[in-house]
Amino acid sequence: MGVVIYFHCRFRAFVVTDVLFLLVFLPLFYRRPIAFWRVAAALFLFVCSCGLGALSVHVKTQSYLDRAEEGSYTVVGTVVSAAYGVYTSEFTFSSLTFDGKEVKGKLSADLWSDQIRVGDILELRGEVSLPHLPASTKTDGSYEFVNDVRYLLSAEEYAIVGKSSNPFYLLNAKLFSLLHDGMEVDEASVAYALLTGNGRNIDAGLSDATRRGGIAHIFAVSGLHIGILFSAVYALAGKLKKFRLIPALLLATGYCALCSFTVSSVRALIMCAVGGGIRTFGMKYDFPEGIGLAAFSVLLFFPAEWLSVGFRLSFGAVAGLALFSGSIQRALKKLPSFLAAYLAASVSVQLFTFPTLIESFGYWSVWGMLLNFFLIPILPVLFLGLFLCVVLALILPFTATFVLSMASGMFSALILLFGAADFSLVLTGFSLGAGAIAWYVACLFLSERVRMAPVARAIVAGISVIIVSACIVLRNAVFVGCKIIGTENAVFVQTNETRVLIIDEDLSLYGCEKFLSHTYGGRLDAVVVLSDTLMPNVNTAAFLDTDLIYVFALQEETGLRKTPVFPAVAFDVGDVHCRFTGSSSLSVSTEDGTFFIDFEESSRFEGELLFGNDCDGLIFYLRHGIIKQI
Repeated sequence: MGVVIYFHCRFRAFVVTDVLFLLVFLPLFYRRPIAFWRVAAALFLFVCSCGLGALSVHVKTQSYLDRAEEGSYTVVGTVVSAAYGVYTSEFTFSSLTFDGKEVKGKLSADLWSDQIRVGDILELRGEVSLPHLPASTKTDGSYEFVNDVRYLLSAEEYAIVGKSSNPFYLLNAKLFSLLHDGMEVDEASVAYALLTGNGRNIDAGLSDATRRGGIAHIFAVSGLHIGILFSAVYALAGKLKKFRLIPALLLATGYCALCSFTVSSVRALIMCAVGGGIRTFGMKYDFPEGIGLAAFSVLLFFPAEWLSVGFRLSFGAVAGLALFSGSIQRALKKLPSFLAAYLAASVSVQLFTFPTLIESFGYWSVWGMLLNFFLIPILPVLFLGLFLCVVLALILPFTATFVLSMASGMFSALILLFGAADFSLVLTGFSLGAGAIAWYVACLFLSERVRMAPVARAIVAGISVIIVSACIVLRNAVFVGCKIIGTENAVFVQTNETRVLIIDEDLSLYGCEKFLSHTYGGRLDAVVVLSDTLMPNVNTAAFLDTDLIYVFALQEETGLRKTPVFPAVAFDVGDVHCRFTGSSSLSVSTEDGTFFIDFEESSRFEGELLFGNDCDGLIFYLRHGIIKQI
């Protein structure tokens, strides 16, 4: 809670609905028999923990801001992560020196090379810029902050000058080369992602299909992977009795190091260590307490992970298991026990991660439950089989071609499935708003951790459905007036009759679809393109689900389109009146007033105000009687 409060106060204003999050903690203070000292002790520890969380994230933020100035430098750094693209590849460096002076943090650079590997030491020359802190507590735009990437480099020249002595970096590079030498590119990228959690090399189409199919988590080293590896070694070392925990933990820790200690792998490692240690000494293991200890440890030392989608999904999945799997399994008691347990686990995970998926990615996969039902049982075989094949190929290089060809067949079948099937059916185009908090509060009170009579539980469930539905309707619908949602290169204007999307020349089709996935999922009445070079932007708009496209009258029409394009100076779309004031600027009038959009405008004026029912980060200023965007 301390981390949450700090991020809200540092990155955006704390709003009334945020207080609802406190309701999640209220049951912690309720324990029979109720006594003053119990409540006082719980409140004291709660306040101390909040203070510790706020202090931890403050230290992290100040450390992130402790960095060199922008400018031209000769940089030396070690590659710790690589994502190879068609034209350029993105590399992340650590152990940095700028003009011979050591600096903290990491650096990201795009280079024209696919021969650089993790563990290589490079000398680069170019302009260094500084990424900004996240603009809000949403996960978008927080990648650099979470991963301590303090610098961005536009490289003019670079050269490999050495090799790191870190054995995990060298093993990672060896693994990449081994897989790509022994498999086709697509199969090797999938296998590398399954083993290391680095899925940025997977083909974009396949990656999008797995995300929309709800199984992208199998290509990120998650608790499932660590749990499989830990359990396998723990079982094989049974003759060591109490000491079998040691080899299982050593291998799991080494594997986490190979995967750069991702948050999900660290969470699983902590839970495995605690659970294994408790069982070793004959004590009872409490699943929620294990989750709590892992979350406390991660947030204490890595508080920025709260902004990471990986953190929310990883802990959300196991929290869902802890809260619901038992009660759902009992409700399915007529089914065979193994099937009831498996279905209960699947439903529990999907139930608790639903708000995170909607708010972070803008959609929830309708296929997720079905695909996970079949793939999760196969994953241990797939993962352990690949793991053993790779170990054998590393120990006996002359067997690499044979053993990797067996693994390649499994991945070819998986790629064929996702290449041929259509998993585009998703829930999208809306935001939960405060409904996400209401959803989680309802989940807590309806779980088996809070005991209620069946009648009371049914009443709470009915009230929760009404509250969540009301929040979604109020967030997304417009009954009176105008709703405006905007980003740095897109604005969505919605009245009770009209839906208009306004985009600029820097927004791609993917960017448009991502923006609309959080705002509106229906058919648009019109798309307005603000641009000096129309062809790519008009063609982007033509792929959207819209009736009309409007451009500035003085521009020439170019490109291939199916949607009608109308050059205009002034036009009406329903009850929204628009007028171009230039090729890249527009005034929009609704019954709420008139405002001006110019995505290149960066000046700040006095008289700032919020406009419409929902600005969601879009702020306007008043000048000469016209409301303008900052």
